Amino acid sequence: MTTCTAQIDIARTPEAVRGYVREVPNLPSWTGFFRSVGESADGRRYPVDTPMGPIETWIETEPVPPGDGAAACTINSLIHGREEQAVLDLRRTDAGTAVHFTVRLPAGAPPERAKGQRTAMAEELRRLKELLEGAG
Repeated sequence: MTTCTAQIDIARTPEAVRGYVREVPNLPSWTGFFRSVGESADGRRYPVDTPMGPIETWIETEPVPPGDGAAACTINSLIHGREEQAVLDLRRTDAGTAVHFTVRLPAGAPPERAKGQRTAMAEELRRLKELLEGAG
């Protein structure tokens, strides 16, 4: 299994970053994979349109201890009966938040897919930074 990672610093608190990325309806605003999000039947899992067709997506977060600012947001997707995950680790820094983005590609994924995935992740984090820092 190939693991792809990307990192960026965002000049916002970890609580602000977590508050935005933990909401499934926000995914299309900063990711390329999630095109649109439908209405959730249970307030947790959402139908999502993607390049791979319709999937189901939900996000789990670790509690953030007061003042600590460390958190992990796990984006879970059920894609054609297989669960896949992407993880955003958020860590407080002097300037805001360090965001570490990790995606594990399915076994047997060709090397060019990993290169494309890393490029896409860097662009997604750049969009997330612009959205959150512009929201001041």
